Amino acid sequence: MLNEAQQTTADSAIARAYPTPAHERRYSEAFRFRELPFRDIALLRAAPDTPGLTQATADLTGAALPLSANTVSVSEAYTICWLGPDEWLIHSRQPQMPVLEAAFGSLAASQFVSSVDVGSGYTIFEISGMRAREVLQKGCPLDLHPQVLQVGHCAQSHYFKAGVLLKPISPNSYELVVRRSFADYFYRIMLTAAEEFLQ
Repeated sequence: MLNEAQQTTADSAIARAYPTPAHERRYSEAFRFRELPFRDIALLRAAPDTPGLTQATADLTGAALPLSANTVSVSEAYTICWLGPDEWLIHSRQPQMPVLEAAFGSLAASQFVSSVDVGSGYTIFEISGMRAREVLQKGCPLDLHPQVLQVGHCAQSHYFKAGVLLKPISPNSYELVVRRSFADYFYRIMLTAAEEFLQ
């Protein structure tokens, strides 16, 4: 976990540009929006039948490696999202220093496995509220109905011009993994889309 001093010096994608976000003063039951900074995020690449891969993933993260397309596995400490037949995105659920890349290092040394820390290139946002899905639908072409994009699944898409990895965490809340280079744009366009619900 990051301590207070480390959090002060860590580089949030939007905190320096918006030290007191206006939307925080206008939260409502309709829509809430926040960044989840300082997560440990890694891309894992390997054939799913690589010897020791599933066991190592379970031991290191507490979560089973999801093998079905567009599914998510969650433990108390980590979330694992299926990106492709041989690719997964793993992120911590709480702020912490990067450890995932090194944790998979011993397996990578003996198998065709790649684990790369990408936490400096991505950030995570959470939106919630009764109108969260409606705000998402303004810029995302996917069918976001809870019976289609269900909790326990994820999808790669875009929100207006920003690429996102989208996963519902409850019927009225979502997490979105966004490239840091698009974080400012994503923050602005999301608040613009939600303006009518922030009054």
